[in-house]
Amino acid sequence: MLAVLATVLLASTPAVDPDLLAAEQAYQAAHYRDVLPSLARALSRPLAPAQQLRAYELMAFIHAAFDDAPAATEAFRRALGVDAGYRLQPDASPKLVGLLSEAVKLGPLAPALTPPERPALPPAPPPAPIYQRWYFWTAVGVALAAGAAGTVYALGSRVPKGTLGTGTLQ
Repeated sequence: MLAVLATVLLASTPAVDPDLLAAEQAYQAAHYRDVLPSLARALSRPLAPAQQLRAYELMAFIHAAFDDAPAATEAFRRALGVDAGYRLQPDASPKLVGLLSEAVKLGPLAPALTPPERPALPPAPPPAPIYQRWYFWTAVGVALAAGAAGTVYALGSRVPKGTLGTGTLQ
């Protein structure tokens, strides 16, 4: 029933906001975590009153599903700010009915003025190659020093076998 209402509501408006449509599809597919970001993007742009109402309604439904009663009540209040005569479907859950009645008691809120979405930050520069890192050259230095020390030790002067050595005779 709700899907039919949403389809009729969205079809009766001249241009459907793509983010609102994405939120509606995510809601219908029960991907609830994807709904709120899409709604935030949709509400950052001007919407027709019917689309605004549906966006706040979906927002209230999602907050109620996540047991966030204050946020759901605020979303219902904003829906009432768009349409003071807003009511839920007769088959709505008692939880939603209670949240809407609380919103009616508190009174409507004007739709939120959300700041426009900021453009994405430029990508971080790629990390420096390994040969430009300090620890690479430290390891190279240690390896060279160890090689030099090993060479000196291996080629150092030792008393050949069969000689008496340099000690004092008695």
